[in-house]
Amino acid sequence: MKVLIVEHDSKWQKLIELFLRPFNLDIEFSNNKSDALRLLHSNAYNFITLDLTLHNESLLFDGLSLLSELEESNQVIPVVVISGCPEINYIVEANNFKNVIHYVKKDDFGIPANKKTLAKVITNTINNLPSRQIGSMSIIPQADIDPINHISYEFHEILASYMFYMDSEKFSEYKEEQQNTIFKTILEAAKNSDLISKAAKSSACGLLLTGDGLAVVFTAAQFSLYPLLFAIEFQNTMINELRKFNFRIGLHSGNLSVYINPFGHYQFLGQALNDASRITDFGLANHILSSGDYYRGIVKPSSHVIVNTIQTKDLGSHTHPKGQTYSLFNYFADTYGNKSSTLRF
Repeated sequence: MKVLIVEHDSKWQKLIELFLRPFNLDIEFSNNKSDALRLLHSNAYNFITLDLTLHNESLLFDGLSLLSELEESNQVIPVVVISGCPEINYIVEANNFKNVIHYVKKDDFGIPANKKTLAKVITNTINNLPSRQIGSMSIIPQADIDPINHISYEFHEILASYMFYMDSEKFSEYKEEQQNTIFKTILEAAKNSDLISKAAKSSACGLLLTGDGLAVVFTAAQFSLYPLLFAIEFQNTMINELRKFNFRIGLHSGNLSVYINPFGHYQFLGQALNDASRITDFGLANHILSSGDYYRGIVKPSSHVIVNTIQTKDLGSHTHPKGQTYSLFNYFADTYGNKSSTLRF
């Protein structure tokens, strides 16, 4: 059994080697992408461990580039990412590569529950029992971990958050292949967004896949307009997909909580996220709706910095089937948005 540790930090090379020693593996090392690719092309490895932040002169996150080249060359080799990368969007991107079977943050590497889970992943890989990956969470076959007693969660209260919520109006009516296309489309839009990248670099952005769409939460006042700006960006770049899959968007602001589990995965909690979902529910295809809270608290005071072509319409108050009443505003322009005042409810 042979494993390649791709890590630029010699101290972490040693730590990972010590962890893997009980598995009786033949261990080799590489500290950069080009050398790792050379070794991967000339050797057969059972799996590799990979740091995302392989430094070189031109590209900080060289590990992502390595994953991309592996996928493009159709090399099927299990990858365990062990990285200190703090940016959520890079974590999400890494987990979307088909070769990645597990992700653990360096800051959490020493947690006993993490080591136990990682050991199970490696054991299953060696025994040709690969993990199944759903979103960014690895599901380990026959894992013997009690999540209540062995996994601790870190909770944070976010006093102000600004939410972009998107779904497909008729998602449940689509075939599975079409549903997969929807998720690929929205993840591609998020991955290519300069707005999300900028906020993520300030640790002020989180992405959450929902049952039929995507929520993006911005957690700093300087990015409070980003939900609306991302909605416009998405509409401008994905107009054909919008028409095909009946996307609609809801914007909201409010208090949330976020928990971070030992694997470094983020999850948002709170009524404000439910409110964003229900505001989206009111819309028909191509609608961009916001709550009165978001319009009056964020958009209206910032009207001097928003593109002049953006138009808004006060739709008044409406009651959701689940009982909550919201004041709604519609956003539209010549190139995006649904000008119709007709709502779903």
